[in-house]
Amino acid sequence: MSIRQSEYIATVQRLTKLLGELDSNKSRPLADVANTYRKATEAICKAIVLGATREPGEQLVKLVSDAKQVVEFREGPGEAKIFRLHADFLRDVGNLFSHDGPASSVQVTRERLDEHLVALIRIGFFGESDLDPPELPDSFRHLLSERTLKKHEFEEIRSEVVVRLCFPRQEVVPLLSRKESASRLFYDYVTVDLGGGLSRGFLFLRSRSAIERCLVDLLNELGNRPPDSLSIVTPRVYRNTGDAVDRKKSIGDIIESLRNPWLLKRQPDVVYFDEFVWKNCLPDAVRKIQTMQSEVPSFIPQTLEPQLQISVGDRNISSIDSINYTRLVLDEAHKCNPVQVVTGPAGIGKTTFCDHVHSFVNSNRQKKVIFISATDFRDIATHDPVTSVSDLYKLAVTNSSIGDEASVEIQNFEINLSCGNFVLIIDGFDELESHLGGSLIFDRFMESLQELEDCFHRVFVILTVRDYAIERFERLNYVSVLRLRGFTKNDTDRYFSNRLGSQDISTAQRLLAEFRTTKADKGEAITIPLYASLICDYLSEDPATEKISEYSGSSYFEFGGPLDVLVKKIVDREIVKQSLGAIKSDDFFEIMIDIIRSPQMSITTELLSDYVLLCGRLDGGLSSNKLHSNPFLQYTDGAVKFKYDSLANFFKSRLLYRRIRDGVFSVGPPLEFMADLYRGQGPLFEELLKVLPPKIYSRLPSARRWFGDLRRLAEGDAASGVNFRRAISGFIHWTTFDDQTKSDRRETLTYLFSGNIWEKFTIFERFSPLDLEGVIIYDGYLENYSNIVNCEFGSAKKVFHRSWIDFKESAIPEKMDKEIFAADCSFGPLLQSSFEAKDVADETELDVIRDNLMKVLKVGFRGNAFVWKSAGLYKNAVVHGKHSLNDYIDLLLDNKVLIEEPSRSDHGTGYRVSNSWYLDAKKLIEDRNLTSKMKKIVNVLR
Repeated sequence: MSIRQSEYIATVQRLTKLLGELDSNKSRPLADVANTYRKATEAICKAIVLGATREPGEQLVKLVSDAKQVVEFREGPGEAKIFRLHADFLRDVGNLFSHDGPASSVQVTRERLDEHLVALIRIGFFGESDLDPPELPDSFRHLLSERTLKKHEFEEIRSEVVVRLCFPRQEVVPLLSRKESASRLFYDYVTVDLGGGLSRGFLFLRSRSAIERCLVDLLNELGNRPPDSLSIVTPRVYRNTGDAVDRKKSIGDIIESLRNPWLLKRQPDVVYFDEFVWKNCLPDAVRKIQTMQSEVPSFIPQTLEPQLQISVGDRNISSIDSINYTRLVLDEAHKCNPVQVVTGPAGIGKTTFCDHVHSFVNSNRQKKVIFISATDFRDIATHDPVTSVSDLYKLAVTNSSIGDEASVEIQNFEINLSCGNFVLIIDGFDELESHLGGSLIFDRFMESLQELEDCFHRVFVILTVRDYAIERFERLNYVSVLRLRGFTKNDTDRYFSNRLGSQDISTAQRLLAEFRTTKADKGEAITIPLYASLICDYLSEDPATEKISEYSGSSYFEFGGPLDVLVKKIVDREIVKQSLGAIKSDDFFEIMIDIIRSPQMSITTELLSDYVLLCGRLDGGLSSNKLHSNPFLQYTDGAVKFKYDSLANFFKSRLLYRRIRDGVFSVGPPLEFMADLYRGQGPLFEELLKVLPPKIYSRLPSARRWFGDLRRLAEGDAASGVNFRRAISGFIHWTTFDDQTKSDRRETLTYLFSGNIWEKFTIFERFSPLDLEGVIIYDGYLENYSNIVNCEFGSAKKVFHRSWIDFKESAIPEKMDKEIFAADCSFGPLLQSSFEAKDVADETELDVIRDNLMKVLKVGFRGNAFVWKSAGLYKNAVVHGKHSLNDYIDLLLDNKVLIEEPSRSDHGTGYRVSNSWYLDAKKLIEDRNLTSKMKKIVNVLR
């Protein structure tokens, strides 16, 4: 190792130490650490100069200038200018604080200094350089993208596999494999016997391979055994600016400079790895897949908003048009996270977004989309674990979810996905998990994507999921989570203008008013695209002049809201158009309910026929085939699915509306749908509040009757019990929603429970506090009810009997009074542990106070009796804990345990134990026994 190499290593080690100091001193004032930023800048510049095998100067000004020249040669003038600005800023701030002390005129934060420092590190160590970077603390690592941090890792090229895919019938021999990281001597050499005595060699480089050294080493190893032709395969390399390095030219220039006769004679073919795989490994059918033709009419690109901050290279993304975002991450995939999770509620347009990405990629790039839809997996049963993306692809191919034209071997699929030739879209990943059940193992599946990403840092995967359980994606540092915002007012106006005539737009806007939500942070009206689509479908198909009628003629649609009118019109029209005969709109509604409550809202056509028969009003010409073609259903391969997920809440809420209004409870859909409301939130809960306002319905006898029947039937096996418990919680959340005070809620619940004895009172999650004075709860169930500490209990402590109480660790209230629970109550393990810990703490504190009282009182205990002792002697007692000796003496004097008396021999004073406390004090000293009187003294100090 040369002296300069040793100095470089020592400089990087010093830089690592300085970064660690900055990280560990985050809380210290800027004046204490400003010079450390200056020293770190000096170490960065010195390392860059040493890495270019140049002699570093002594002064920081000279070091910055020399480092800038190196960066300009390596990265270009733009990056060099940025580097100089960051370095000068850090040097000036460091000098100012070091020489002049804290300066009020300097308006700079630690966060800003960190950004400048990380920018220097990024340009200096993570560009086209071969320099080994310093070890970065987490506080600095998070300022760089995952793909930037992985630039210094060598790719896993699978060279032998790739060549075998190109030449499946020839003999493939892996001859050489170099893995010498320190010297950048890193390559694989594979040969193919072409027959007739001819051979072809393949040299596979890495992005950080030292090209000239690798070529020289290979030629030395080959000696007199060169192949007849040679292909040099290299990954793509990018500068910090995002521009691609022309590595083909670089390799060509090196070949010319070597002046090797064999190389000059054969002129090796130089190709990028992804191009090589695209041309030689993929079947023609895959490369020629045509653009999707199923374009969605009047497509309006939505805005994508990151759940957490997302950076594409140096650009922070706050919101972006969905198609432009797709172009951005495809153009700069080497800077982006490999997995893009697109989320949003049902009907927001996730599938539409996927369709357009599909078309865009297939028609514009040397890339092809592998599209996997959860819909195709509804009827797929597998007991084999799906632990990787390859397992899922294989399952899709086996079950014909992916056509033959897109079918390749698993290794071919993995290689093309890892180098960016394939863009994988999984639409409805959460539904896919439901279909596959426990077979799909989430953590291992996501790890498989990361493993493929580690090969080339070119993976691009889109997963669409509904907007729940997003946290599991956000904790993965290689995942970006973005939310589809929905249509703005301008988007909606454009959509209606594209699809409707001017005479229908005002009607559409009037109907849409029921569906718009407001984005809280901007106060902007947002439309769920599905609602706009439904309205346009309806308005476009119905030529009648008067579109809205308040007449419904149905017990399920009698609420009479705009959506009720719209859906009723569609149903009536469908019954007429499809000649459904004797089926009425209510029959139609109940059939939809049966489908909606099925797993994944999908049933077989045979089961649909059974539902039709159960209607009991059939004529000879009715067939279930006529029913499954209606606008609400989708028929695919013998299965019928309810098409519009978000519209399911309409049907669910209207069913609950009718049953609660009539006071008719039954096990089945009403129980299941009410159980879905157990947390008192969500789209279905909001819809129920609209059609069944608690102010009007919660005090009706029918509502109390429905609730009473629900509680009476809340027995049976454990599975049923969970649904019943959740339904009770959902009903309580609904019925008290408009109550403003604890007393209001108590009054409502007292009415529902027909008195102050509440049996099977159940609450899940957040719920407002209650006035429980005088209330007795039997067989209750509380889960994460943190507001229990804010309830009023009055003097009657034992409120809960035979009840179960449980909390997640983060939700356990700090001040939880165990006295409100009778001995026959049960607690979840975390709450039980919390109570036990509190009991131990209370007992420990009790012991300390008791022992301190003994020490104080024992001062005056002599000859098995209490005598007068001077105040000075009492002051010599030693106590422990949070209370002082004076606190103990004052407490004993205030409660007449000690009586102050003057000395008989001098002018001082002293204390003796009073007659009324004599026996209590003696039992404490002799037996460590606290009498009930003495416990009151102890409790004052507790």
